[in-house]
Amino acid sequence: MAQRNQLTDNPALKGLVDAAIEIAAARRKILQHMRTASEAGDNAQALKFARELCGLENEKARSRTAPNLN
Repeated sequence: MAQRNQLTDNPALKGLVDAAIEIAAARRKILQHMRTASEAGDNAQALKFARELCGLENEKARSRTAPNLN
């Protein structure tokens, strides 16, 4: 815990620590939504949240190959 206090007392690192905590909270919320959807048997919604956690939320919108290779 003393190391965390040193990080948050350092102005250069405080923003980084705050951002990491914010990201962790957002990911925890998405994980809870995924768990709830899975427990309800909504596999499509659970998969949507799993993709979001992995950074694949817009996978359908992007082309997997360069346009000149299609």
